[in-house]
Amino acid sequence: MYKKDPKISMTEHLRIMSAMIRDLKNAEVALSDEQQVQAVIRSLPDSWVNMRQILTHNENIKNFADVSRHVELEAEREEAICATALFAQGGKRHGNWSKRKNKGKSSTKEGSNN
Repeated sequence: MYKKDPKISMTEHLRIMSAMIRDLKNAEVALSDEQQVQAVIRSLPDSWVNMRQILTHNENIKNFADVSRHVELEAEREEAICATALFAQGGKRHGNWSKRKNKGKSSTKEGSNN
């Protein structure tokens, strides 16, 4: 069974899967729409267990294009969450640094007044 390589993006993974499906069709081993959808779902990383369940039970997902769209949107959502979390952490660190910096300045000012 083919699984997504953690080193590649989800978009690239879906391109590879699309090419594999096309190659199978050219070799006269065409997969049905349902088989294509299930192949994509099974190829998702283990960390996507909830998304796999959602995709499996979503009756609106009928073909490769449908499942690809949902998977790409989820990947974009996860990337946005990670970027937001990293930004928040960076801002927090900067905020602590600023407080320490200001604390040091106020000590210096107090010392020069004495």
